[in-house]
Amino acid sequence: RGHRNHYRLGTAAQFVGAARTRDATYYLGNNADASYPFAVVALPPTSGETLTGEVYAVSTATLQDSLDPLEGHPDYYRRRRVAVVVTRGGGRPEAEESSSAWLYFLEDAGALRDVEARPDAYPRIEGGDYNSIF
Repeated sequence: RGHRNHYRLGTAAQFVGAARTRDATYYLGNNADASYPFAVVALPPTSGETLTGEVYAVSTATLQDSLDPLEGHPDYYRRRRVAVVVTRGGGRPEAEESSSAWLYFLEDAGALRDVEARPDAYPRIEGGDYNSIF
């Protein structure tokens, strides 16, 4: 919430809760000026971690007409379903539930090659939480 593209969720979007990926097989990176976050499946998977974020309920139209074009789906980023654990209200363990959510993964071959060739230009976001860098 509160980031520059949040408005793209639309007025009908409903906040479901804070969430983390169930599997610790992902890598979250960013460019040096914090304007280009990206998620990839970590290689090897044992080098990954869980990602932390928020889950919203949005319409198919919002996905297809607003979020997919923003992310360049399916060519630059690709939207994929992932298993998540959602925490509803207060952060109590009993409020956690398993679910699935869409997550956009960096897909563009040229961008992926650049990330691999210049890792210092795309630092890992430790802890997998994009909000931690603000």
